[in-house]
Amino acid sequence: MVGKTQEIPKPKPLSSASMPAAKTVWSLKKASVVSIAKNMEKIWMADYERHFKDQGTFLFVIGPFEYLTPCLIQELIDTLVDLCLLKRFYLHVLIDSRLLRLNLSICKFASNKDSIINLVATRCQRLTHLNIASCNQVSARTLADLVESLPRLQVLNLRQTKCNDQVLSRIGSSCQDLRELNLFACPITDMGLLSLCVSFEPSHPKCPRLFRLDISNTAVTNKGVEVLVKNLPQLHFLVYPDICEVLYRLHHQETTSAQYQLHCLYLSNLKANLSPLPLSVEISCAVCPHVTEVNFLHGVTDAALLPLSQLQHLRVLNVGNNEEELVSFEGGILPLLQICGPTLQELSLFEVNDLDLGAVAACCPGLRKFSCLIAGFPKATFPTNTHPELLTVKRKPFPELEKIRVLLHSPENSFPEQFLRLLTVHASGLKSLHLAYVQTLHDDTLLDILQHNPLEHLEHIVLESCHHISGEAFLHLLETKNSLREVLLKDCRDITLRDFTAYKRLVADHNYDTNIEWI
Repeated sequence: MVGKTQEIPKPKPLSSASMPAAKTVWSLKKASVVSIAKNMEKIWMADYERHFKDQGTFLFVIGPFEYLTPCLIQELIDTLVDLCLLKRFYLHVLIDSRLLRLNLSICKFASNKDSIINLVATRCQRLTHLNIASCNQVSARTLADLVESLPRLQVLNLRQTKCNDQVLSRIGSSCQDLRELNLFACPITDMGLLSLCVSFEPSHPKCPRLFRLDISNTAVTNKGVEVLVKNLPQLHFLVYPDICEVLYRLHHQETTSAQYQLHCLYLSNLKANLSPLPLSVEISCAVCPHVTEVNFLHGVTDAALLPLSQLQHLRVLNVGNNEEELVSFEGGILPLLQICGPTLQELSLFEVNDLDLGAVAACCPGLRKFSCLIAGFPKATFPTNTHPELLTVKRKPFPELEKIRVLLHSPENSFPEQFLRLLTVHASGLKSLHLAYVQTLHDDTLLDILQHNPLEHLEHIVLESCHHISGEAFLHLLETKNSLREVLLKDCRDITLRDFTAYKRLVADHNYDTNIEWI
C-alpha cells in the first residue's frame, strides 16, 4: 500500500441517527398471514386432509379461505413457500375462482404437476397474470388446454416449460388481450410463431396487443422472427439474439421503408449472421427510431457501434467484446458516448480494455447504473486523463449513480484507486455496490469515501477477493447511518471469522434488518 494509512476512527456509541435500519414490527395483516401459514396442517387444512385428501381432485372446494381477497391468497402462498410449509394438497383449496393474478413458479415443487395446472384451467377463468415458469413436468397438452381456458390473460410466463408449437397456436387463437409472453428455453419453432401471430382473417388478428416477447434460447430462426415482426405491430420489446439481421432482411424485402416499434436491439451472432454487420446495425437504427436499449454482446466491431449515435432515445447500452478484441474504447465506445452519453442511464462494458472512467464521467452525467467486467484480459489497463478536453465542464462525476459493479476476476488486474473514488464519492444515492478483485480498496480509501459520501442509501454490498480491506474498517461502514439489507463478504483475506461473528452480534444486539454472509 502506498502512502500513510489513515487511522480508523473508533466507533461511536450507536444512536437511532447512526445505524442501519432496525427490523420493523410486522403489520397485523402480515402477522395474521404468517400465523395462518404456520397452522395450515394443524387447523386450516386438517378437515380436508382427514376427509378429502385421497378422494381425487374436486372441481371446486368451499374451504376456510372463501372470504380472503385474491391478493391475500397469493400472499399466503408466497408465505408458505418462504416458510417451506407448502404442500401440494394445500393448492387444492387455495386455487380459487376469484384469483386475478397467480404465481406458481415460486412453488414449482408443489405445482409442477398436470393436476394442479388443470385446477387452474378449471377454476381461474378470470386470470389476467399467470406465472408457471420452470414447471417443466407439466405436459404440453395440459398447457394447451390451460391457455385456451384463460381468454383474459394479459401476462403469461411459460419460461422453461414444455410449451410447444401446439400451445402457441392455442395462445394465438384464444388470448387476444395478451401483452407479455415469456417463452425462454421452450421447445418452439418457426411454425409455432406463425400460428401465434398470423391470422388468415384480417378482421380477427392474433395477439394484436402483444407488447413484450422473449424467444431467446429456442430453436426459432431468423425467418420465423421476420414473420413475427411483420405481424405484431405493437411489439416493443423482443428478446432475440440477432434482431439486427432480421431487420436488415426485412428492409430489403419491403417495397416501402417500413418502420417498427421495437425499443430493444440485440446482437450476438448466435444465429447465422449473413448480413454486413455495420450496415445491418445502421438499417436497424433507421427502421426502429424509438430504440431505448442496445445489447451487443458478441462479435460487434467499432464500425458497428457508430450507427447507434443516431438513436435519440438511447437509455441502456450493454457492449461485450470477444477474444479478438474487436471493440475498443477509443475507437468505438468513446465516440458513441460523446453523442449519446447525455441521455444514457445504464452502461455495461464487458471485456473492453483501456477504459478511461474519467472520459465516461464527462460524457454520461446522468448515469444510474455502471458495470465493468474484465475476465479475459490477464493484464487489463485503465488509463487516466487521456482526454483532458472532455473535462473542461466542471461538474461532479456520477452524481446519479445507484448501482456499481466492477468485476475483474483476476488478481493481476489493477483498478485505479482514482476510478474507485470517482465512482463513489459523489454518488449520494448509491444503493448497490459489487466489487471483485479490486485490490485498491484499502481501509483509508473506504474511510475517505465515507467522509465525503456516507452512503446513507446503500442497501446491498458484495465484496469478493478484496484483500486489502480490514474487518475493522468494514465495521465502521456497518456502524454508520445507512440502509444496508444484504451484505456478502467472499474470500476477503483480512476479514476473518472473528470479524464476521462481531458483525452478526452487532446486527442481533441492535435488531438491524440486515443479512450478512461471509464465505
